[in-house]
Amino acid sequence: EAPAASSWHAACAALDRTAYDACLAAASGYKQLFFSCTANLTQPLNLMRTRHSKREFTASPPSDAALRVAFVGDSHLRDLFFAFRAIAPRSLAWYLPVDLTTLLPPTPPMVDAAIDALRTGAIDRLFIGFGLHRLVRAAGNIQGPTPYQHSTKFWQSNLARLANVSRTAAASRAVTLVGALPVDAEVLFLHPAKRDYTAFHDFAWQRLHSLLERRLMREHARDINYLPLDDLAAACPGTRCDGVHWSADFPPPHFGCYSNIALLIDFFSSWLEASGVLRGGVEPPPLCSNFTAWIDRCPRSAPKRHLGGRTKPVCSCLDAAAPVKGAHYEWKY
Repeated sequence: EAPAASSWHAACAALDRTAYDACLAAASGYKQLFFSCTANLTQPLNLMRTRHSKREFTASPPSDAALRVAFVGDSHLRDLFFAFRAIAPRSLAWYLPVDLTTLLPPTPPMVDAAIDALRTGAIDRLFIGFGLHRLVRAAGNIQGPTPYQHSTKFWQSNLARLANVSRTAAASRAVTLVGALPVDAEVLFLHPAKRDYTAFHDFAWQRLHSLLERRLMREHARDINYLPLDDLAAACPGTRCDGVHWSADFPPPHFGCYSNIALLIDFFSSWLEASGVLRGGVEPPPLCSNFTAWIDRCPRSAPKRHLGGRTKPVCSCLDAAAPVKGAHYEWKY
């Protein structure tokens, strides 16, 4: 179920696909000229020229829900994790970085840990998914069957498993599949192009994958929620500074483009309200709860990732007591 049109939609009203194409033509191949053009179409909000990294486009107050929520996946799930903390500050949230795009068994151990935690009541909600920027790079390395066949097999087995867990969880529809987010390919290649642009393969695969997700989700719609991030990408083309993340941030003297994660916050907030995912839970759970016991199963040698201005082991509990800050990053490009 897609969110109803709200201020995130109004913010991008003039930035439709026709305007996006016109800005590409006017950019002469340069990112800075492109973002200058798109910013002019979003006055007075001035997207791209001003950092929008907090609750700027949503009129609703922060939710008073107090839930334990895990976000499992790549950097897009990390962006949702930061957005969720701005939307529901009384809840506890964890972000577990996992690359799900290899499409090969076995299931990553942190996915198993999160599913076990939901099954036993250590967490209340689970968001899982990945962005297509990783998949279009992995597609060229898949041998044998096509990427579509690999992805079909991967999600058929895992969605059935998630649906079963969601049916037995304390809350109905406790699992949300986060729809894979496509890349603004043209932004990726404008000068200066992304350093690893040669690693990307046919971008037509993005649409095929989104269609696959929707087809498979129809089979599990009674048990699993679906968050269609590609709806926001289609409504707000060209608003991601790196063509991939709304939290990407390239202030002057680089591309002259700032984080627009506020668009994601408002879109996600609208979806959470419409879906009812935040219902239930009124008392703040204890800090870190007992979910730490599940994620501590991960290897102690697990690589470290940069999480919101601090470096923590992949498996450790994030500090839910820390103040919510506007998420923006100086991305390496």
